[in-house]
Amino acid sequence: MKVLVTGAAGFIGKNLCDDLVERGHEVYCLVRASSKRDALQPLGVKFVEGDITDEESLKKAPPVEIIIHCAAEVEERGLDKLLAVNLVGTRNICRLSLHLGVKRLVYLSSIAVVNGHSRVPMVEDLPYWPNSPYGISKVEAEKEALEYRARGLPVAVIRPGMVYGEGEPHLSGLLFSLLKFRLLALPERGRRIMHMVYVKNLCEVVLSAMEDEKFLDGTFFSLDEDALTCAEVFAILSSSAGLPRPMAIPVHLTPFFSLLPVIGPNFCALCRDRKYDIGRIKSLGYRDRLPARAALEKMGRSFRK
Repeated sequence: MKVLVTGAAGFIGKNLCDDLVERGHEVYCLVRASSKRDALQPLGVKFVEGDITDEESLKKAPPVEIIIHCAAEVEERGLDKLLAVNLVGTRNICRLSLHLGVKRLVYLSSIAVVNGHSRVPMVEDLPYWPNSPYGISKVEAEKEALEYRARGLPVAVIRPGMVYGEGEPHLSGLLFSLLKFRLLALPERGRRIMHMVYVKNLCEVVLSAMEDEKFLDGTFFSLDEDALTCAEVFAILSSSAGLPRPMAIPVHLTPFFSLLPVIGPNFCALCRDRKYDIGRIKSLGYRDRLPARAALEKMGRSFRK
């Protein structure tokens, strides 16, 4: 099929384009004039210059059967900036999808739309409860996508967890640096759950959502089948990367470490369980392309190289 991918130059987008080409699809990448294309050019994809925040620029888009909307602003640079990209951009892509009469729009939302809840595990049908400006912007964007679904646009809504893998540009550099310089500490000896999704496992979900009609009802979490503890995650990463394991802090010292500079903010982020029920997506036949432990080892080895 002819597939248009927004955010194609990003981490998820590049991995997705690679899989789409491998499976024989004709891939069009929506990229801004300033976007780096080096990693995409060897794939033989076609480039369409445009910006999701500029509806006029989207008129260059060719007739396609599928649109996969990965593009998003993730940096916390103020709610207005986040809404300008995530909400307005999603609205523009929905309008483009209607105009082109696509068979499917696959929209990548985020678990951030419900992350304010303390329930373990979380389920898709919880009320919206974001706990960050990014989460707020993704709530508004998801509402927009669902509103267009109600108007008749065939929209599949996928909510990925924290995405990891080789070359992840946002958190992996920080995490490996903290490990390298022994600045990462695990509260409660790392017993808290850190449920994430390997990028190729997420791609598998997106590829399924392109064709399976069951994705047009409700929303779907996308996370690895195995929900590992922080201790397990960082033991695998540090070992495969050839780095020292993080400090394991007992419960009674947690308040003290949370106040330390540099360590404190990262420490507090690991003080709660993050686990999500993926029964809904597994009921559609989903299985990990690569199990979480093997994926983490692969990520660690790539850093070592």
